[in-house]
Amino acid sequence: MESKNTHTRIELRDPADLRVHPLKKSMPKAASWQKGGEDFNRLLDDIRERGVIDPLKVDATGQILDGESCWLVAKILHLPEVPVAVTGEEPATVILGSLLNRRHLTKGALMWTAFDLFVPEYEAAMRRRRTILRENPNVLSITDSIGDRSFETRLKRLGFSKDLFDQAKQLRVLFAKHTEKRSITSKETKTTVHNVTLREYYEPLILAGEIGLGAAYAGAQSSIRNAVTPQIQRTQATLFELGLGTLRTRFVYWTELSEGEKSKATAAIYETVEAMPEEVRDEFEKAIRAAKKTEGRKAA
Repeated sequence: MESKNTHTRIELRDPADLRVHPLKKSMPKAASWQKGGEDFNRLLDDIRERGVIDPLKVDATGQILDGESCWLVAKILHLPEVPVAVTGEEPATVILGSLLNRRHLTKGALMWTAFDLFVPEYEAAMRRRRTILRENPNVLSITDSIGDRSFETRLKRLGFSKDLFDQAKQLRVLFAKHTEKRSITSKETKTTVHNVTLREYYEPLILAGEIGLGAAYAGAQSSIRNAVTPQIQRTQATLFELGLGTLRTRFVYWTELSEGEKSKATAAIYETVEAMPEEVRDEFEKAIRAAKKTEGRKAA
């Protein structure tokens, strides 16, 4: 059956014969739309009751451009076939169009999700900019407007700003650079999430519309700065504790030392005590007095 759009036809396909387009697969997905999420479960209940009503959009090779969640639900429910709209349009155009129709997403969440779709145009704009610089060195002051004009115009037409794109780009770079696990504390709620990467922490907040791209970047930078000093302090404290623990395991061998070996060990003890900060020596003295009192009570 042909649709009004001559580039699209409606068919019934086995979900097992479909797969997600690479551009679509790389996009982050809000937690509520992942398997087990609130929105995903609502869709599952609806399709269980009524079936798949709106056709999935696919390209000529059966790669899904829009309707991935319906496809996943269809596979879970073991549906034998689903309606699909086979389109000859550019995949990136179809995917971007479907994203822009999601009114529940904030501009920041839309840009974060669609970022990879804009990268080819951005890189083309940068190539034009470099070409202008090579061929017209005297237009340096207006290179930005000439090189980026078509890209910025496209963004504005879609309802985005170049600043929003730049924020997404900077945040992607920051996430890629800092992939280590850490503890992150929210300034607003004062709650701490442990053992997460910056992306694992901030991306769900962006997609849920709870935080903008600029605020996420500032928060991520703050998390990086705050993690440096405490981490060093924890490391040094851990090494100190490990050193004392190793020393404790050596005391059992004291009685097995010869007199000459005990003399050498005693000299090392004095040298170590002399090297201690006064505060540490005071703590050792307190510990020794406490140990003697304990032994005295046991003897009595």
